[in-house]
Formats: sequence, C-alpha cells, structure tokens
Amino acid sequence: MQQIVPMKRWRIGLVIVIVLILVAGHANDVLTQREHWPFSMYPMYAIAQTEYEMKLMKLVGVTDENPPREMVVDGGGRWMRGSLGRFAEGPTANPKKLHKGLEEYLKMYDKRASEPGSDMIPLRALRLYEYKWDLRSEKLQKLADEGIPLEKMPADRTLLGELTRGATSQPSTGVSNAR
Repeated sequence: MQQIVPMKRWRIGLVIVIVLILVAGHANDVLTQREHWPFSMYPMYAIAQTEYEMKLMKLVGVTDENPPREMVVDGGGRWMRGSLGRFAEGPTANPKKLHKGLEEYLKMYDKRASEPGSDMIPLRALRLYEYKWDLRSEKLQKLADEGIPLEKMPADRTLLGELTRGATSQPSTGVSNAR
C-alpha cells in the first residue's frame, strides 16, 4: 500500500496565489466594467436592456463610382463599437481620434482592396452612422411579426463622423436623417 504524502507548502502557496490572481482579475473587471481577457465579463449578456431603443453603429464606404453609392463595410463589429464609437460620442468623444481611426480603417481597406484577386470596390469616403430603432413602434412590431430582421426595418440614422479623401477638415458630425 502506497503512503500518502502531503503537498509541500510552496506548492500550496502557489495554488493559493494563482486562485487569488484569478479572483482579483474578475473582481477588477466587474467593478470597472471593462474586459481584460481571460477575465471577460461577456458584455453581450452583462448589461440589462432597460430602454426601448436599439442602437447599432455601421461604417459605410462611399464608392468612387459615378454616381457614388454607400455600402456597409463594417456592420457593427466589436472593434468599431469599442474604438470608433467611443471617439464619436459620449464623454470620451474625440473628433481628432475619430478622424485618425477612420483614416486607419481606410488604409486597411485600401491594402486589402489592392491584393491580387480582390473584388473590393475603391472608396472615396467613409461615414460612421448610428442607426436607432424604437422597439415600441407598432410598425416595427408588425414587421417583426412578419419575420423581417431588425436591420431591414426603417431606422433613424445619424451621421457620427465622415472622412473624405483629400479633405483637410475634421469629420463632420451630428447630421440626422431617417432611412
């Protein structure tokens, strides 16, 4: 029969330190409402929806065609909401950083468009829009009952920022219209 040997004190201490680091990391993320992997709080489920509005940011490219047309180039990804969205509105709004972010996105787009075999359309400008739906609207509820996805429903659209090639001014903001 094999004799059971207790774990050494340093091994027990190491396990305790690792557990404390994990608990402290989670507590920090909960208190600061920020994500730091692997202590993510999964924001998709962490915030209760208390308003009857749905908001979504979309980055739209303006083509270099004649006549120009708008096409969605980023439909609301995490990077955009976290970076461009933060610079576009709220207490951390910063038009210069928004302008720089739009410039960087356009550079990335151009790089991918210039790759061999790419079918991406050249862009003249980028526009950041916020789409807003009133979820109490009878019209939207009828469309939802018909199985129409929210993004296909009419929304209020607000221009949060714009970057046009060759323009020297900061992005324009605050223009609103319904789509």
